[in-house]
Amino acid sequence: MALQPAVRSSIPIWPDIIIFLFLSFILLLVFDILMRKLLGVKKKKFFSHNHVNELHKKIDWILRITTILVFILAQFLFYPEHFLLPYIIFTVLMVSIEIVRAVMEWKFAENPKDYLFTLSQIGLITVIYLSVFIWLNGIV
Repeated sequence: MALQPAVRSSIPIWPDIIIFLFLSFILLLVFDILMRKLLGVKKKKFFSHNHVNELHKKIDWILRITTILVFILAQFLFYPEHFLLPYIIFTVLMVSIEIVRAVMEWKFAENPKDYLFTLSQIGLITVIYLSVFIWLNGIV
């Protein structure tokens, strides 16, 4: 049985989305600061590709390109009958990119605790992402 969006009420959703995004941003920021201090991990550049080595760089780019292509293909194949499936696939592939990062940090990073920080980020972001799906499934 395919997941179908629930009937949307006439209440505007934008204020809720803005509040949710703001609270998620604050949560991620506080979590980032606390975990970095706790683990003694250096802050990396925002939106940069911090590859541990050339192997990591190659694997990362292969996964990124695969993610984009599979997401686009899934949009054409599964939307609108299975409207959540492309996003679930996208989430799984994005988590796999971060797991590859954690494995590479575990094996090759200068700071042995880098991978713990990456794994904790994966966990928190996954919880937030799943919360969005559950929340939206109830109101959309």
